Amino acid sequence: MKRKTLDDRIEQYEISKAIHSWKRSSYKAKDTLKKRVAIIITKKHSLFITFTIAPKNYGLDLNTYIRKAKEALAQASLYIANEDYGKDYGRYHIHALASFPVRFDYTIKPNPMEAIWQYGIIQYEPIHTPNHEAIANYMNKLSAHATKDTAHRIIYSRKRDA
Repeated sequence: MKRKTLDDRIEQYEISKAIHSWKRSSYKAKDTLKKRVAIIITKKHSLFITFTIAPKNYGLDLNTYIRKAKEALAQASLYIANEDYGKDYGRYHIHALASFPVRFDYTIKPNPMEAIWQYGIIQYEPIHTPNHEAIANYMNKLSAHATKDTAHRIIYSRKRDA
């Protein structure tokens, strides 16, 4: 379900109520994101993943990329992903933070995720130490990716904790 914009709310409510409603909704969305990130990165086997698209695969419907990324991420026990456009060249890509029930060996080529995602490359960044500093860094990293101007929807796994 798409979140209502401030303009949508202004059409529906008087301005002060619309602004209050929009701010509350934004706060709740960011709070949910932070809670999910905290759960994922405290798990033993977590990765920060970027799905990129090769130039030969440009032009497909964005829902196709999202569907395939979600299919690839289905191997994770829990994940959060968001669409983004690169700052320099405007290239579409997907960022994800995922935890796995066992160590995911991304060095095997092709690994199960890459067998599903055939639109470009997948980059993996392991989360080695789930300490307070690492938690803060990954929360900031994903939150920044998910809430910046070029980002669009945030995709959550159906599970809340695994």
